[in-house]
Amino acid sequence: KESIVTNKLNEVLSSVSKFISETQRQDILIYINANEWGLAIEVLCDFLYEDEFPISVKDYDLLKEVGSMLHLESQTWEILEHQIANEDD
Repeated sequence: KESIVTNKLNEVLSSVSKFISETQRQDILIYINANEWGLAIEVLCDFLYEDEFPISVKDYDLLKEVGSMLHLESQTWEILEHQIANEDD
C-alpha cells in the first residue's frame, strides 16, 4: 500500500507542479516522504483550491482514489470538483 500511495501522490504532485510554488511542492514532498499522506492530500487540495487552479480528471481521480484508500473525508478532494479542467480546453 505504501508504495502505491506514494507513487500516486508523486504522480499528481508532478502533474500540478506547474501551478504551485516550489516551496509548496517541497512542503508536500516532505509529507509524502514522511508517510503523512493524508496531510499531503489535504495541503495539496487546499493549495489548488485557494488559487482555483485547474485539475485534470486523471489527477482528481488519483486524489479521490488515494483519499478513499486513506479513509479521508470526501470533501477533502470534492472541493476541487468545479476546477476539473475540460480536456479539450
